[in-house]
Amino acid sequence: MTLFQKIKSDLDAQIAKDTAAKKNQKGISNDKFSWGNLIDGRILTRKGFFRFFGLIVFLWVLSIYYIGNRYKHEKLMREQTNLNISLQKVESEKLLKIEEFTKVSTRTAIKRKLQEKNSNLSDNETFIKIK
Repeated sequence: MTLFQKIKSDLDAQIAKDTAAKKNQKGISNDKFSWGNLIDGRILTRKGFFRFFGLIVFLWVLSIYYIGNRYKHEKLMREQTNLNISLQKVESEKLLKIEEFTKVSTRTAIKRKLQEKNSNLSDNETFIKIK
C-alpha cells in the first residue's frame, strides 16, 4: 500500500511542478484574455473558447442568413420599383385613352363622323323627358 501512496504522491508533485512551470512561462497567461493570445492562436486551445464554440457557429450561421436575407430584400425592392414605374406608365396611358374616348364620344364628334361617312342617319333633336 505504501508503494501506491508513494507513486500517487510523486504524480501529484509532478503535476504541481508542471502547472507551476506553465504559470511561470514568460508572457503566456492561460487564464486571461490578451491580444497576443488572440493573434498567435493560443486562445483557441482554451476550454473557455470551446465552451462558446456553439454560440460562435450559431452567430456565423445567423450572419450568413442575414446577408442572404438582405440580398433578397434588395432584389424585391428593385422589382417593386420597376413595377411602380410600369404602373405609372399604364396609368398615364389609361388617362390618355379616357381623354381620347371622351372626345370621340361627344355628340358633335359623332355628328361629324356621320357626315364624313355620308350616312343618312339624322340627329334626333328631341329629347324624351321622363316625369
